[in-house]
Amino acid sequence: MSTQPTGPSASAPPSAAEQTKPFRQLIALVLLAGTAVLLLLAFARLLLVFDDFGGGFTQRANATFADFVGLPQMIALAVAVLIATHVRPPVPMARVITLVALIEVAFAAFFGHARIKRNVLRREAVAGFGLKPDAVIRRKAVNGKAAVLISGG
Repeated sequence: MSTQPTGPSASAPPSAAEQTKPFRQLIALVLLAGTAVLLLLAFARLLLVFDDFGGGFTQRANATFADFVGLPQMIALAVAVLIATHVRPPVPMARVITLVALIEVAFAAFFGHARIKRNVLRREAVAGFGLKPDAVIRRKAVNGKAAVLISGG
């Protein structure tokens, strides 16, 4: 004698997809919110400086580049969009999640582009002097006047 029911009346345990289905939208929103917080912190580190704003901007742009277009941020945004749109059925807020992810990518790309553009312009300026691209340009005050020292190999 068996005590377990057999046949069509037996209920199978729910699959992992069925158990996580109600949480997909929440997980996608948490991923978007976490990435937004990371981008805002990087933005604050880049622009909210109260002393020597102009002098240290390039160093801050170099230091925060990975904070804007780093692999963890891009993976989090991609996972948020994928779990919201590509797992059937799509979550009710799939379009909103995709739009917010695109806005965050555009924000990150804009501030990441500022650093890339600065480096490209610097290399073109150095190449214009006939120096190798790894040449270093330094500014130095000589007798109270600004001078540009170029050292290259």
